[in-house]
Amino acid sequence: MDYTIEENVQFYGVIKNVKHLLVLLKAINIQNIVSIWIHEEGMVLTVENHRSVKAIAFLKLHLFHIFNFTAGIEIPTFALPLDAITTGLRTIIPKERDTVPSSQALSDYCEIKYNGTGSNLSLFR
Repeated sequence: MDYTIEENVQFYGVIKNVKHLLVLLKAINIQNIVSIWIHEEGMVLTVENHRSVKAIAFLKLHLFHIFNFTAGIEIPTFALPLDAITTGLRTIIPKERDTVPSSQALSDYCEIKYNGTGSNLSLFR
């Protein structure tokens, strides 16, 4: 699988196993809004419920097939609806019946792109 690494964005990454990411997101689903912090060592996803319960998921850079972060910048933490992320990821991965077992590993990936404040977090295949 060839990926076009976009050098002009602040963050570009490829996750090879979206199903495991969905399980992780389901584990932190205690509130619908997730705070995302992207930094040079990976991503941190945080969900809080009335400051009494906090769930944190660390996506370290070694969990990514490709992790391209522009050095010397700091991306501020931003928040998104967790259900929007999980719905987007579910639409990206093919259904079990649409893939043959040998090609399933090649098709279960997601490219993530973010270009800083004011831009969209893009999830695509």
